[in-house]
Amino acid sequence: MFEKIKGINIKSGIFEDETKLELFEGNFEGTNPVQNDRASLLFGRNGSGKSTIARGINQLKNGEIGTDRVSFIDKNNNNIVLSDTERKSIFVFNEHYVDQKVK
Repeated sequence: MFEKIKGINIKSGIFEDETKLELFEGNFEGTNPVQNDRASLLFGRNGSGKSTIARGINQLKNGEIGTDRVSFIDKNNNNIVLSDTERKSIFVFNEHYVDQKVK
């Protein structure tokens, strides 16, 4: 299922209007037919929405419905619904993670 993810659709925080963000470009072929080995790194200036995106992805990971409206989208901009097993494979390395696990 992860190979179908092209980006996210978000409406929260700095993203006042619904915004589509492309995280992965092109078609993913993968290096291993069983294991999906893609990653996306987000960086930017303070106030650019990094924490909003991370919080939204974390809500998707935990199956939470929060104030951040975010969904994964495929190449046709259709929402992707992840299974419990797929959600457990999402890792968000953000300030909260650093505070809890690194410091």
